Amino acid sequence: MIQPRKLTAVDIYLLGPRLIIIEFATAVLLGTALGGFIFARAHSLGTQLFGAYILSLGINYVPMLWHAVRIGSREQAVIQIGNEIADTGALAAKYRPQTLYLLLPLVT
Repeated sequence: MIQPRKLTAVDIYLLGPRLIIIEFATAVLLGTALGGFIFARAHSLGTQLFGAYILSLGINYVPMLWHAVRIGSREQAVIQIGNEIADTGALAAKYRPQTLYLLLPLVT
């Protein structure tokens, strides 16, 4: 199952806090805005479902953004990751597939 806090810590450690916070904030703002717009303007059930899906993707990133802001630095990310930090290749291999769960509606 997905571990949003640890996944966020790994992203911050590997890519930096600034990039991750910008990425997650953009996903929340654009995902919810675009999804809400598509849903509200839809004239068919298929388009409504698509809008709801895009909206749910934006909502998925809310806890990720929350954790990114709370962690805030690479040093804090290292603390969150713990002993797994020794091998960054294994760390990335373990947590990167979890990002695919973010494509499922309301999974976080």
